[in-house]
Amino acid sequence: MTIAPAILAAGKGILKFVQRVPFLGSPFSFPFAVAWRGLVEVLILWFFSTLPIFFSILPKIDSDRSLSEELSAELSINLILVYTSAFLAPVFYLLFARVIWPRSHKIFGGAGWVLIGTLCIMFLSCWLYQNDRISNPNSWRTVSTVMYFASIYFWWLAILDDRNSVEFEVIERQAEDAFAKAAAARQQGTHQ
Repeated sequence: MTIAPAILAAGKGILKFVQRVPFLGSPFSFPFAVAWRGLVEVLILWFFSTLPIFFSILPKIDSDRSLSEELSAELSINLILVYTSAFLAPVFYLLFARVIWPRSHKIFGGAGWVLIGTLCIMFLSCWLYQNDRISNPNSWRTVSTVMYFASIYFWWLAILDDRNSVEFEVIERQAEDAFAKAAAARQQGTHQ
């Protein structure tokens, strides 16, 4: 029975560490309901924006090659880079607008790092796209794939920040109402 509290304490320690890492800790700035809804939204948007790839692969699938083999054959470095840039454009716009025109509540933790990461990935993808003589295409394919998934993650964070503005105000109003009711109840209890 003494192992369970130790595991729980270790888990809390790991969670606190992850929350302080600039890119990984950003989702902890949002309520779980906002994060879940944002994840569903980004997955739906990703699916619809990736439909051209799926439609180009479906007619080519035969009994000799699997879906994953066709997908890896269809995805070139340039195609991955185009999708990466397409996913990062709204991220850059939303985060840049939030930094220039701040709202009533503060931006999520690590937003500056995400904005810097977005710019770095955009510039690197532009450089890789125009550089047609890549010395080691397999390593750059791995780098472009990591950049692709990072762009989806950054896109999710931008959606969360955009969704959190309405959710933040609703949560704050609910907290104020609960506090007012509790204060009124305490005050009525002292007057009796």
